[in-house]
Amino acid sequence: MTIKCSISDRNFIIFGKIMTKMTGKLYLIPTLLGNQEPDSVIPLKTLEVTKKLRHFIVEELRTARRYLKLINKNFPIDECSFSVLNEHTSDSEFVEFLDPIEKGFDVGLMSEAGLPCIADPGSKIVLLAHKNNIQSLLQQALRRLFWRL
Repeated sequence: MTIKCSISDRNFIIFGKIMTKMTGKLYLIPTLLGNQEPDSVIPLKTLEVTKKLRHFIVEELRTARRYLKLINKNFPIDECSFSVLNEHTSDSEFVEFLDPIEKGFDVGLMSEAGLPCIADPGSKIVLLAHKNNIQSLLQQALRRLFWRL
């Protein structure tokens, strides 16, 4: 028995029923502003999500790798893909950064220090994600903290 599928954008049709294609999510991952211990300033749920991710969009590769090793000494850096997003990144490269999400993988967006999209180029990626109906997530505990500021 064969199943014929017609793929269109994010939907596909199986036996006349419209199904949504699996897409990943874009997580906004905060980083440290100083020499604190991550678990003293970053919510536990955020650290757990970050430890599960294997695709990242980062401002500086070296800093991102160091942060991931700080939150988990055994973090599998070699199994990860990193896309560098900084002031030298052209707008045409942005779309490629979202490819893993389109393939169903979750992606973490990390700024050099602090929360992505606050005075860094990450805001362009979030805008592009929103335009493409990709869910961008800021962990609940961080959202509450952010809205209190």
